[in-house]
Amino acid sequence: MEMADLYQMKVKAESKNLLEGTSVIDTLTSDYMRVSLNSNSVMQIKQLPTESSFVICVIKTFVAPEAESEVSFFNPEWKPLKGSYGLPLSDDADMLKKEFTFRPDTMTPERYDELLTQLDPIMLHSEVLANENVVVFELSQPLLSKEDKVNINAIIKQRKFKWNGQTFIEC
Repeated sequence: MEMADLYQMKVKAESKNLLEGTSVIDTLTSDYMRVSLNSNSVMQIKQLPTESSFVICVIKTFVAPEAESEVSFFNPEWKPLKGSYGLPLSDDADMLKKEFTFRPDTMTPERYDELLTQLDPIMLHSEVLANENVVVFELSQPLLSKEDKVNINAIIKQRKFKWNGQTFIEC
């Protein structure tokens, strides 16, 4: 609460945390907050309107060295909600590879399959947009050289999902 008050007063909203680092509110609006918890983690909180109330979406992202996110939902009393609300929140690596990659027309199936084998482990990075009720997902590329990352970028597909008041629909 103190950090939010400082942010509203246009003072740097930061606080020492228990891990001997500094947490900073980067963005704060009436329905969104982005906090850098430390140099390797960020938390985003977005209030998503429903017909009668709202759902709270929390995205925690850890970067060590590549980004991986965890998406959770809560009711207005901060009780956890089950379900993915239409988001691709799965641990099935093969399914995620299929959902977040594509084979360009100019690429052979053999080359595409070769690139897919380099995506290991499978890590998803997600972000909720501050000014829209949209969550963006993309595969992270851990354990790859710069050259391999350039090659993998040719098959990576970013996906966006818009909140419709009940669930997320791909847009």
